[in-house]
Amino acid sequence: MSRCNSASLARLPGSHQDVCIVLGDMLTEANEGNEVDRSEPIEKPLPEIARPVFLSWEKLRLIYVGICVVWCLLLTTFIAMSRDARVLSLVVPQCVMGGIIANLCYFAGPIIETYAAWLGLRSHEKLRVVLFILGTLFTLIMSTGVIGSALVMGFD
Repeated sequence: MSRCNSASLARLPGSHQDVCIVLGDMLTEANEGNEVDRSEPIEKPLPEIARPVFLSWEKLRLIYVGICVVWCLLLTTFIAMSRDARVLSLVVPQCVMGGIIANLCYFAGPIIETYAAWLGLRSHEKLRVVLFILGTLFTLIMSTGVIGSALVMGFD
């Protein structure tokens, strides 16, 4: 049984979803069959939702860092072999700073997934995989650009 009436429905900008706003709980209704849990309002406090999500992402961080380190080592090895080794003095500080920034940006994944779980999305684990793959690819592309710019700007 729905607790929504026409006065409490609102259309999200740019979407085909009606969102039911009920004071006191978070009941979401979707009119196109999205995977939203409509069985009961969300009653878990945010820390109970966030903890397992963040712990899962911390396990994935090891894979993420491993992929990024291997990629950057391959790129810097290529630079050292194809150019003067002095260009590494330009690349290494950028790699370290890029690694710090990438780890800070990594928090976007668990924050988005926690928000989706808090809203009642049942398949937020699938969202985790998509976010992880897209975020890792984005990081690899950005690191290639940073290391490549050091190569181009270092020596002509």
